Amino acid sequence: MRFMRFSALLPVFCAFNLLTGCGGGGSSSGGSGGGQPQNPSPAITSISPDTALQSAAAFTLTVTGSGFISTSTVQWGGAALVTTYASATTLKAGVPASALASVGTAKVTVVNPAPGGGTSNSASFAIAVPPTRLVSMNLMASDIVWDAAHGKIYAAVPGTETNGNSIVAVDPVKQSAGSPQPAGTNPLPLAISADDSLLYAGLADGSIKRFSLPGLTPDASFTVTLPTDPTVGQQVAIGLAVAPGAPHTFAAILGNYNWTGPNTGGTLIYDDAVMRANGVASYQMDDSSLAWGSDAATLFANDGVSSGNNLFVMDVAGTGVTLKSNFGYLVPTEYGAIHFDSASGSIYADGGRVVDPNSADVVGTFDVRDIQNSRSPLCALDLTNGRVFFLGQTIDQGTNGTGMTVAVFDARTYIRLATISLPQVTGWPMTFLRWGKAGLAFTASATRSPIPQAPGNLYLLDGAFVSGSQPADFTTGGSEVALAPGFTGLSPEFVQAGSADLALTVTGDHFGADAAVTWNGTALQTTVVNSTSLAATIPAADLTTAGTAVINVEQGGAADAALNSLAFTVVPADVKLAAYNLNALDLAWDSSRSHLVLPVMGSDRRYANTVVQFDPATGTVASATPVPSDPDLVRITPDGSSLYLGFRTLNKVYEYSLPGLSLSSSWDLGYEPFFGPYYAGDLEIDPQNNQTTAVAFSINGGQPAQDHGFTLYDSGTARSNSASPRLRIDNVQWTPDGSTIYAASIDADILKFGVDASGLTQQKSKILYVGKVHLANGMLYDDTGQVINPSDFSVTGNLNASGLVVPDATLNRIFVLGQTAAQINTSDYTVQSFDMTTLAPVQSLTLPGLTGVPVAFTRWGSHGLAFVTYDQWVKPVPQPTGMLYVVNDA
Repeated sequence: MRFMRFSALLPVFCAFNLLTGCGGGGSSSGGSGGGQPQNPSPAITSISPDTALQSAAAFTLTVTGSGFISTSTVQWGGAALVTTYASATTLKAGVPASALASVGTAKVTVVNPAPGGGTSNSASFAIAVPPTRLVSMNLMASDIVWDAAHGKIYAAVPGTETNGNSIVAVDPVKQSAGSPQPAGTNPLPLAISADDSLLYAGLADGSIKRFSLPGLTPDASFTVTLPTDPTVGQQVAIGLAVAPGAPHTFAAILGNYNWTGPNTGGTLIYDDAVMRANGVASYQMDDSSLAWGSDAATLFANDGVSSGNNLFVMDVAGTGVTLKSNFGYLVPTEYGAIHFDSASGSIYADGGRVVDPNSADVVGTFDVRDIQNSRSPLCALDLTNGRVFFLGQTIDQGTNGTGMTVAVFDARTYIRLATISLPQVTGWPMTFLRWGKAGLAFTASATRSPIPQAPGNLYLLDGAFVSGSQPADFTTGGSEVALAPGFTGLSPEFVQAGSADLALTVTGDHFGADAAVTWNGTALQTTVVNSTSLAATIPAADLTTAGTAVINVEQGGAADAALNSLAFTVVPADVKLAAYNLNALDLAWDSSRSHLVLPVMGSDRRYANTVVQFDPATGTVASATPVPSDPDLVRITPDGSSLYLGFRTLNKVYEYSLPGLSLSSSWDLGYEPFFGPYYAGDLEIDPQNNQTTAVAFSINGGQPAQDHGFTLYDSGTARSNSASPRLRIDNVQWTPDGSTIYAASIDADILKFGVDASGLTQQKSKILYVGKVHLANGMLYDDTGQVINPSDFSVTGNLNASGLVVPDATLNRIFVLGQTAAQINTSDYTVQSFDMTTLAPVQSLTLPGLTGVPVAFTRWGSHGLAFVTYDQWVKPVPQPTGMLYVVNDA
């Protein structure tokens, strides 16, 4: 046996060989000579299915191809799957649910073992974002709260409904409602503790009930009956909030929904059923919603019913609650609520404003004007994922009582990310919250009353619109809803009158297969290039006459039209005019870099909340630098080293270094207790000192502050002597040597101030109706067309033209952008030039069909003019919000 021939042992080796074809026959690939048989090389022809939704269930994948053997293995991204051999051309593999956790593309291959064998070509399997779905729960609720610990939404069902006077636990993932838990007469409002252990419910009989969670077990030991009022009778809880870290402590606003206010009894604090002694009386705060601070020592409330829009800050101690601060017009939330974020210490208001409740500073503002109808859009926070949601209605939706719109914003930049229209929803929005990984919930009331008495149907919205790339909470049920198309650009944006048929490219996002570009509401011939690009043709017949057309995108009917629009301008053939869609309220010329500089508002869909440096010679954007929300005023130092920004809704001034726009400094402008925050209505730089600025103050709505004139700042530090508080200063103008400032007041005054180290000293004033004043060549020129001698404020001449004025001593010209008598009540404007010495008219340039109203005007280069327009009104058909117009003509 020791010297047995190898041929005798061959059957023994074959018995242990796992490869087929051992010996002289049955090989899976033809051997050559006496070599070992080779396994075939596998190849994939197709896979089925080749796509699935994120977080879908496990499934069986069929792989079709060639060269498969019994030991072939299907691999998913390089990891082996459990594989079943069907034939030399078919394999089956089990794909687990864990392989579908993330959106993206997986590579599928087949591997045959050695000898021979190898890895096949790869096939792509797409893991898609689940569509957003809307589910109507057919459950009427007057209030809802979210229990994150137990995954439940609790809905208060009033007595008018089936199984009313109860609280129902809703499982939003399963889209199912539990058994009604009797609660008492018309439960409203609800409040849940931070640890999701207790639920409180105010009742229409003036009592408050408490339930243990998640079982909704009534707490029989807890009984609270609110005080009555001699005038209004029995009071109810119109606001409830449970203290953080103290589930047995809650705050209640006492009131009566049938009483104007409706706060009639103020705010009280309870520990279990025991009321603390001190409360805040209703005459001190007409509040309608509550929010606790980071702990149980601070409580906030807002006046969201009357026009005050106040924010109330209260201190809470063992003896009760006291009013600490009353900030007027800080949180404009018409019939809305406030929401506190403990991480940032900021309050988010339903109207879109974010404020610091300690300093009364405005932190930022979300632009939700397009979905603000008769009341503020409702806010839901998802700051963990950096998102803020608003539920509101367009003018059409609010007028008809049908349809709602949800907008999602980046919480850091205040830029809108996407919009979704829900035309199938009926009623008006009443409650709104964020739940789960990808869910929103809201109720739609059948009545338009701002007081949440009437119930509304409960809706669940879930999917990629809410969560982005996170998995959806449910992928079936209800109906799919598409994101509204949003578009950011046109190419070209203007053309001369008389042009031939024009190819137009529209860029944006969420374009569907049926997307169509519209021209003043009429669909153009459109080709969908992809989800971010459309190609359309503008016929020559639409390009014969100078003017502006509104460009929009519709798909699935007008209800799914984009909420924004852009302007396409047909310019006169004999005018060197260019028009660009840029929404800015101001502009300045940076002669050091030959750029126009524009502070672009948050409503601009392409360059929202940025400072744009624009090259007017080429018509291109050189840079767009992010800045805080809604910049609306820009000034550049004479040497071009720095740039100052004022803001429409931020009570601050920011200084940036040029050209890189890095932040150098910033300072607060303060707050007036009744009128709210101060803003920079005008800001002018000392010609002799880049760090000294004169700031004229304005209040909400842009009106000059009636209790604050203007102040000088040195690197953000105010000089002690300011202009008289009674002066409502609209604008200011330095003299070239920095020793004097001229100012115009909306109270028909023109004033002169001396400047020294302590600040301002008023030297002269005269009652004279003036517009914005400009100093050039030793004379004052104002926007009404007057020429004023600054020594005695005598009017020495008149241009007999008014509008926006730009004097240029270098050219010995005065330029006026306005309307002639014949152009009043039209969209046509005229630029006129006048000789600065004789005031004689020199030339005029007609600009027909502008979009919006000119709000700022400047000279640039050797032979350029530029101005920006703004349309403040949000109309049922969205209009372009703002434009930059550039004239380049000697």
